[in-house]
Amino acid sequence: MAEDFGARMRRLRREDAPAAAPTTLGEAAVRGEGLPLWLRRKLKQSALPAPHEVPGLNVPRTSGDPLDLIERDGVVARETLRDIDSSHGGFVLREVEHITPETIALLTGDEALRGLDPKRAVYLDTETSGLAGGVGTYVYMVGLGTFVGDRFEVWQGFLRGPEEEATLLAECAERIGSAETVVSFFGKSFDRHRLEDKMRAHSVTPTFDRPHLDLYHPLARLTKGRLPNGRLNTLERELCGFARVDDLPGAFAPAAWFDYLAGRPHCLEGVFRHNLDDVLSLVTLTAHLGRVEDECRADGAELAGCSAARAKAIGKAYLASGDRSTALAWLDAALTRGRGGDFDLRDVELARAETLRREGQLDEAVSAYATLIAEADDLFALRGLIGWAMLLEHGRKDREGALTCCERALVLNERLQTGSAASRTGRELERRATRLRGEHGE
Repeated sequence: MAEDFGARMRRLRREDAPAAAPTTLGEAAVRGEGLPLWLRRKLKQSALPAPHEVPGLNVPRTSGDPLDLIERDGVVARETLRDIDSSHGGFVLREVEHITPETIALLTGDEALRGLDPKRAVYLDTETSGLAGGVGTYVYMVGLGTFVGDRFEVWQGFLRGPEEEATLLAECAERIGSAETVVSFFGKSFDRHRLEDKMRAHSVTPTFDRPHLDLYHPLARLTKGRLPNGRLNTLERELCGFARVDDLPGAFAPAAWFDYLAGRPHCLEGVFRHNLDDVLSLVTLTAHLGRVEDECRADGAELAGCSAARAKAIGKAYLASGDRSTALAWLDAALTRGRGGDFDLRDVELARAETLRREGQLDEAVSAYATLIAEADDLFALRGLIGWAMLLEHGRKDREGALTCCERALVLNERLQTGSAASRTGRELERRATRLRGEHGE
């Protein structure tokens, strides 16, 4: 007899196969019909490689639910308390009390952070089932750190199965909403959007309508060119003295959850530890960031990191804010500290020359341009010739000198640039040269 449509669909869905007794709430959810097909397929094979397949992966595997979970009103979490005077690497958590919020507002370009109180912030880090956006990605762990009196509490909400998602998200929204500020690392681009997408899908109102300090961007500028990368584990090690031991790399976090859902031995204990360290590092990195203009920690100890790179970033931040006189002081400091080393200062030299010109310090600007142009025939020299031409034409009324700079810049532009950049710069220089030739009677 031909198989009818319903029987065929049941066979294809494997609904006829007997189900083994579930060992976790996640495994029970997997055997239901509510999961998307991609996730059901994902759980059929082991997700995390065997320990011997990944050198240095020394994270133990456990079975069943993670340890020390607390359930309140249907929300499952692990809670960890740290004394405010406890250390995380070379920093004490209490050091965050001594930041200068104005420095953070300057380096982020966000005036809303000028009133930042780090002890009334929530420190956010998430673990997800993947890096893709949209509602198809599960945020299965949400680490939220807050100061409570003389203690720092890290609440790690955990998703035992997709059926608990709405409840977990509602609790996260409430906790985030009770803080004045959100602190994260790359959270404006990743964590926030993953949570907001999921919250809206479950009709939970997001609570990110408050100042948000994303540490990634200002720290990347302060260390640019001096560290191998701008990753969290690099910054926490180099700036705060925290080195992870037997850490589960974040790339394995999705696999650990998939193994758990499928009832296989998993590495979720490693994920909990990784997430906890992430949240604690947000506090110490905030403490570091908020002291960079002071150039020392609260006890007077020297800040880790490259002082020339810091001065360069601070100088450029003051330029962006419109405070050119303060910017000049920091740019001068960057040049003094960086001379004789392997630190590239060409962009600092150009920024200093341009700032001197705009401030009307023409003699100093001429000297700065001359030094810049004499050192190399590169794009910085090209920009310097353009700025020098402007200074000579408008500041010194030296049309002939300005024309000489223009003609040299045209040659350099043709040699160094191509495409639209070369065309745009060439047109601007030709217009200026034509005007200067006309004014000079040529």
